[in-house]
Amino acid sequence: MQGENSELKRFLLGSESEKEAEEIGVRIISDTAFAEKMAFVEEDLIEDFLDDALTAEEKELFHKNFLTTAARVELLEETALLRNYARNHPSEVSARADEEKKPVGFFDSLREFLTLNLRPIAAVLIILVIGAVVWRVAFYDAGGLSDIEKQYAALNANDLNNPSETANLSNKSLIAGTFRDADSTAKLNSGNLTEKVLFRLALPSDTSKNASFNLELVKGGQTVFRQSNLRVYQNPSGQELKVILPKSVLSKGNYQIKLSNGANYGFAVE
Repeated sequence: MQGENSELKRFLLGSESEKEAEEIGVRIISDTAFAEKMAFVEEDLIEDFLDDALTAEEKELFHKNFLTTAARVELLEETALLRNYARNHPSEVSARADEEKKPVGFFDSLREFLTLNLRPIAAVLIILVIGAVVWRVAFYDAGGLSDIEKQYAALNANDLNNPSETANLSNKSLIAGTFRDADSTAKLNSGNLTEKVLFRLALPSDTSKNASFNLELVKGGQTVFRQSNLRVYQNPSGQELKVILPKSVLSKGNYQIKLSNGANYGFAVE
């Protein structure tokens, strides 16, 4: 891989040193523009994979360390679909690109073309999006938590700065890691976990102290546990979210903690 983004692509593949990965991780949570850039680098890495521009070792890391979330798998499939359409309909794509008065990337122009012209697909996507939004609203506004989720919601409503609430609990601190899930610094040993596990999630420094967040624990693309209205806590290093989750939902495997502000935290249970 060549170019100025090669370091970030190595980060996505998990081949950076621990120090370099930590520095990039700090930039991701502290610099919104950098986090947006990483999203574009993700697309570039997928393009490299589809162009067969990765080495054998990089391909192995791509499957092992990059394709760890449903969102990335979907992005890979979408990109492959768009490229295939472009190969089969070159004249239509070219004509649409010529109509644009401002220069845009090939991927952006193709995506806009498909959005405007493949109305049946667009209709299906709109239905899916609306369905997801309605489901989320119904879930959080209609008290759709399961019994155990309600039990832990009451537990998480307590002041988790109070040592009596978290004493003797297994705990794990995480930084937002949309781009590198379940790395060597984010692993839990299932045999050592207490029945309740405290997670401390680093938040951007500009997060309002009065903010609250909804949370989803995701494994294999499926949500396995939810919490809502989680409060922000202040620590010596900045803002963080504290949440207690049950060991019973933490079987072995890779997980993501997704917050309603879009932040993602990856970890693994072994």
